Amino acid sequence: MLSTGLTAVIAEGDFEPRSIGSYSIRIYEANLEYPTDYFLYGTIRPREGNIETVTIQDINEDSIEEIIVVIRSVGTGSYLSADAFQCQSKKTAQIDCTCIGSRKDSRSYKGSKNNFHT
Repeated sequence: MLSTGLTAVIAEGDFEPRSIGSYSIRIYEANLEYPTDYFLYGTIRPREGNIETVTIQDINEDSIEEIIVVIRSVGTGSYLSADAFQCQSKKTAQIDCTCIGSRKDSRSYKGSKNNFHT
């Protein structure tokens, strides 16, 4: 749940291979009793790998939290990549982000001015 009370649901695509496909981000209206009753907006993105973690953080220090989806590739290298999203008035806007590295043990991320740091 976002600090605004909105609910974010992130899911890999149905009936797709685990190693490649898509994922969706769906945002629902704030409702503690039924958190996924009122769909507001969302987006679908391609992925090469599995969703490893999802975190909520203000990575670019603009006082608006971002949803960060970290994906680990399958196969040689097991590199990490990340997409960061801001929820902005009835749409999710992807913000500029770069690959966050290839450390297999990376678990926490903090950002500064549109760049990820491990």
